[in-house]
Amino acid sequence: MEVIIELISRNNKVQSLHKLSGDTITIGRAYDNDLVLQEEHTSPYHVEIIQSESGGLLLIDQDSINGIRDRKNKKLDSQVSLNSGDVVTIGKHLIRVILPNHPVENAKRLNIFEDITRHLNQWYLALFSAFLFFISMLIKSYFTSVTEIIWSKQFATALLVTIALMLVPLLISLSARVFKKEVKFFTAIVFSFAMFVAWQCTTAVGQVILFNWGNTGLVVLGADVIEFVLMVTFFWGCFYLASNMNLKRISIVSSLLVISIASLFHFSAQDNGKVQLYPMHYAVVLPSGMLVSRPISTAEYIESTDELFDSALKEAEKRNKDADEQQ
Repeated sequence: MEVIIELISRNNKVQSLHKLSGDTITIGRAYDNDLVLQEEHTSPYHVEIIQSESGGLLLIDQDSINGIRDRKNKKLDSQVSLNSGDVVTIGKHLIRVILPNHPVENAKRLNIFEDITRHLNQWYLALFSAFLFFISMLIKSYFTSVTEIIWSKQFATALLVTIALMLVPLLISLSARVFKKEVKFFTAIVFSFAMFVAWQCTTAVGQVILFNWGNTGLVVLGADVIEFVLMVTFFWGCFYLASNMNLKRISIVSSLLVISIASLFHFSAQDNGKVQLYPMHYAVVLPSGMLVSRPISTAEYIESTDELFDSALKEAEKRNKDADEQQ
C-alpha cells in the first residue's frame, strides 16, 4: 500500500507532503511512527491507515485522547473509510490522504505578471524606486513652496514621507504571508513606489494644466479618469501580490473597491445646495515660465466672479431676513 499524506491549512494550502508505503501506516507524536506530528493534542500513537479487503483505505483510531475528527472538528467513529482526497483532523493538524493514482489538475501557464514580479524582486531596484520617489518629493516641494526653501527641512520631510510609505509594501508582504502566497518584498517596494511616483507625475501634469486652463469640465473629466485608472491599478497590484485570487476576480474586486471609495467621496463632498461664498482655486501657483496660455487679466477675473458675488449677496440677504423673522 502506498499513500500520500498532505498537511494542509484551513484555506487548503499544502504545508508539507509525505509519501508513505507499507501494510500499515501509523501516525502520531511518537518518533517511531511513519508520520510524526509534533503537536500536543496528538497522541503518541494516534491513528493507523490500513487497506481493507475491498481495496479501500481504513483510518483506525488507536485509543487516542482526542480521536478522529472531520475538517469542521466534528468527532468521527473510531474507524473511518477513506476515499482519495478526504480530509480529517488529527489533533490540530488537517491531513489529506491521497492515493498515487489521484487525478491532478492541468498545469497553469506562467503569465506575464509572474515573470515581471519575479524579475523586479531585486534589492537594488527596490532601493532605486524609493530613491526616485524621494527625489520626486523634493521636486514637488520646490515648485509648490511659497516660502523660503530650507533644504535641510525639505530633505527631512521627503525622507520621513518615504519611510512612512514603506508601510504599504510591508502590509502587502504581511498579507501574502497570511494568505500563504510567495512573499516578494522587493517587488512590493518597487510596485508601491512606482505607483507613488506615477501619482506624483500625473498630479504635476494636472497642476500645470490647471495653472494654464483652469478648472474646466474637460480637465476635470480627464483628471477623474486618470485617477480612477491609477487607483484601480494600485489596488490590482496589491491584491495580486498579496492574495491567491485569479486575475479576473482581482480586476472585479479592485474596480468595485475604487467605485465604492469614489462614491463615498462624492456623497461626502455634497454641499446640500448651499451657495459657495468665496472663489475656489484648484491650481497650485507655479512659476510664470510654466504658463503656456494667455494669463487672465484683472478685469476679466472680476467680471467672471460677478455671478459669485451676486449669489453671495442674495445668500446674505436671505440669512439676514431669516434672522429677523426668528427674533
